[in-house]
Amino acid sequence: MDTREIILNVENLNTTFISDKKKIHIVKDVSFQVKRGKTLAVVGESGCGKSVTMNSVMRFLGRNAIVEAKSIQYNALKNGEVKEYHLEQVKNKDINGSMMRELRGPDMAMVFQDPMSSLNPVYKVGNQVAEGFLQHNRGMTKKQAREKVLEMFRKLGIPDPEERIDCYPHQFSGGMKQRVVIAIAMICNPDLIICDEPTTALDVTIQA
Repeated sequence: MDTREIILNVENLNTTFISDKKKIHIVKDVSFQVKRGKTLAVVGESGCGKSVTMNSVMRFLGRNAIVEAKSIQYNALKNGEVKEYHLEQVKNKDINGSMMRELRGPDMAMVFQDPMSSLNPVYKVGNQVAEGFLQHNRGMTKKQAREKVLEMFRKLGIPDPEERIDCYPHQFSGGMKQRVVIAIAMICNPDLIICDEPTTALDVTIQA
């Protein structure tokens, strides 16, 4: 495998959920590669496990989920050198949580399908978008982060960004919430963005 060309390599991914002492096998032996700078679409009927597959890679599943794989390898390109991160579980133990926190945001991010459950209802949307940016850019001031959020809002076509930045999620339509969720994923300029039906709540003109 050319780690300069392949940014994500998944081999034999299996995800099982434990419910009422029963094991439900949702994802079975899924393998795929994502090339750097390219787009890969995962298609299938509703309920076939697309979202679970993506959440398995990002480690966003609950404690009742068992994620196993031969390999889940993320290849970060830093200063011209490739650094390999192995995200698969080893002997049923969770991988290092601090490593995932390091990767999520500047390296890999996810746009979730449901913006309603992705946003904190009592937290201003501007602060929610800025939170990850400040987390990974310690030298940035809140004023600089605010300007970065405004820039993202303008790019995503959110009207009146100077006013909207201080609004709460309930003051946004479904499509506007979706754009905020996209802004959260994009603000750290990650090399890999995993999108779970990111345009579902958007108007056709915005989808284009």
